Amino acid sequence: MTCLAAPWDNEVRKKQETVLDYDIMRRTTCCNCPTGCGMKVFLRQGRIADITGDEEHPINKGSLCPKGLLAIWHLANPQRNVYPLMRENPDRAFKRTSWNGAISLIADKLEETVLKYGRESIFIYGDDTCPFGYMAGGTLFARYFGIENTPLRFLPHPFGNEGVIKKMFGIPGSATLMNSPRDWCNSKCILLYGSDLAASDPVTFGHLIDARDRGTTLLVIDSKKTITTSKATFALRVKPESGPTVLKGIAHLLAQGGLVDKNFLVESAFGYSSFESDLAPVSPEKVAECASIKEADLRRMADFIGKAKPVQVIAGDWNSRRCLTDEELFLCGAIISLRGSIGVPGGGLNLMDVSPFSVEEGFPQGSLSIAKKFSSHLSLENILLDGHNTVGALLLYGNPCARLAGGRITKKLLRDIPFIVNLASYPHETFHHCHVSLPMSTWLEYSGLIANSNGRALQWHHKVVEPPGECRSPFDFWNDLAFACNLSEFLSWKGEDGGLDVKKVTDFLLKHNSLTRVATVEKLDPEKNPPGGLLWPCVEEEDLEFEESRFIKGNVRGKNILFQKGRSSFSDARFPTLSGKIILSSPTKAEGINAVSGVKCDNSPSRQAAYAKDQRFPLLLITGVLVDFVEEYGYFVSDREPRTKNRMIKINPRLGKLIGITSGQDLIVENDRGSIAAPVWLSEEVDHGVVWCPEGIDPYQPHFDHESPRSLFEVPEKDEVARGFTRVTIYKPEQNRTEVSRKIAEFLSNAAGSVLITQ
Repeated sequence: MTCLAAPWDNEVRKKQETVLDYDIMRRTTCCNCPTGCGMKVFLRQGRIADITGDEEHPINKGSLCPKGLLAIWHLANPQRNVYPLMRENPDRAFKRTSWNGAISLIADKLEETVLKYGRESIFIYGDDTCPFGYMAGGTLFARYFGIENTPLRFLPHPFGNEGVIKKMFGIPGSATLMNSPRDWCNSKCILLYGSDLAASDPVTFGHLIDARDRGTTLLVIDSKKTITTSKATFALRVKPESGPTVLKGIAHLLAQGGLVDKNFLVESAFGYSSFESDLAPVSPEKVAECASIKEADLRRMADFIGKAKPVQVIAGDWNSRRCLTDEELFLCGAIISLRGSIGVPGGGLNLMDVSPFSVEEGFPQGSLSIAKKFSSHLSLENILLDGHNTVGALLLYGNPCARLAGGRITKKLLRDIPFIVNLASYPHETFHHCHVSLPMSTWLEYSGLIANSNGRALQWHHKVVEPPGECRSPFDFWNDLAFACNLSEFLSWKGEDGGLDVKKVTDFLLKHNSLTRVATVEKLDPEKNPPGGLLWPCVEEEDLEFEESRFIKGNVRGKNILFQKGRSSFSDARFPTLSGKIILSSPTKAEGINAVSGVKCDNSPSRQAAYAKDQRFPLLLITGVLVDFVEEYGYFVSDREPRTKNRMIKINPRLGKLIGITSGQDLIVENDRGSIAAPVWLSEEVDHGVVWCPEGIDPYQPHFDHESPRSLFEVPEKDEVARGFTRVTIYKPEQNRTEVSRKIAEFLSNAAGSVLITQ
């Protein structure tokens, strides 16, 4: 399949060209977020002269967001790690070494760890933002080496095979994108839950704006005012952690108001009667009270959903999906099931950042050393805090320490680990805990597969420039380590030069994955095929055909819509569950999830004890992503002015007036785990019971002012507050913390729409 056979009309698209001199143009795919935009890279004498979007790509159609444009800054950044470094312990200075020397040391240390602590003491950490080469290479190495703790076991539990979505629809949450962005214009109503796509994935959000402008009702539920909520037809700003309660209220109103598709439920769902019965006691009045919203607004949102069809729900993004629970995912799936909006254009449940490889069976077993299936999922915090775990060696990619919960306790335990390897591009916080640091290439410096996508697409990114120093790709690291550990007999993808043939190993993995078996690198190459890759599941050759519809018109290869009636997607049955139907009751009850119970609020028996704690830490800290933030880059790469980088804390002006602070003054945020201090930014975008901090709180960032610690951190030895929803208090440096906390708690308890957290 070549570009010459592609059935689109290039004349209707504005060609993206550079005004700078260049010798050659290469087509590739952006890897800075899961959107997977097509990119044109213009080279002059082997260096990147300019980058533009690819007008022929069906996702971005020539546009690029700030994340994609950051790639140029990353390549030229003097802060990059470009040589391997090693040291005996984190208290000593690093010494430069060679790549081969570092690999040999790691292999020796792993063997020592096995002899001293056992193979079960070796952990290979991974998360949703890691490149495919790291996840795949780490998983294969672990299985050949006999390590149980693979990168995939660190993915969020709700998205795995033991999560409620797998029991509900027959596929794991990590693979649940029922209709791709190209089809979203067919929706009559879209509910975006717990996600700020406008900041995290701007181009993906563009498809929602396109749908809205064509008449689709765009609804948003979030705990803060964001760019995304500002673009919605209607948005509910709810108290943090009350999202599941609001979803229950919506489901209750749909069921009690007769706004359900009973024909669909009878034909395609099991357990609706039980689910409807459980919803009956959920009072909209109590839901509104506990979520700090108006009951009329709750009813209005339910009315939007109940009177539109098809409906789709989009939940989470690459930044927030790790915080989603089984309960939330179940309720999101239940709402679109109640509306009968599954398997039809414009309908479905869509969980961002999906992958055919992000499940336990995502990689071939072959003759691997271990073939045991694990139901439990791991978290870095639990590994460190659980006294039953002996961690002899830890291998990590990127900077997970910046969002490591647990404060000083976890950081101290991390420093006690005998051997830590960090694959990194910058000297961030995780780097400063490790014994060996290996420099990573950027995705423009090596070729590879893109499997995690907001469009359910497999794509390929090309190497367009040479990496600096001794930077290597994640797959190169695992390949070299496997050879150093005498595992070469298992490796069938060596190139003619004896090194890694990334196309060969990728074809091997695609062929042995049940959802991608007819895909190949040759069919994905954007310089030989229509840009956009292949939509999975692609298990038969006919799955590679162009899909024609009102909005798509033949520029997409693969099925946009899953679970269509009479058209199998994942198995012979419409839904690959045991009953062949959607399960609306038993999965949550079997797991002990209180998905549709009544709502507890201020009148609960534990309220008085909770209020005492509220007085110490009456506010909620929430974090978010900046539109030009890239997980691996952090603040090391940005064209924002330095003064904007230090605006780290945002509060409501009413709260600022209460404690007597103005924008630009230093504010301390504190809880039991530690404190941070930074200039404050007064903004109506956040509720008066919330403190907002962006991503990238890391004391090792280059703009940290060590001469004036209050510019970012109160004192260097105190670490940042845990990431996510956590109780905090705030005060000015010269104020009494206890008195200010009491004053804030009293203010919140009396304020209308208070977000004072309750038990």
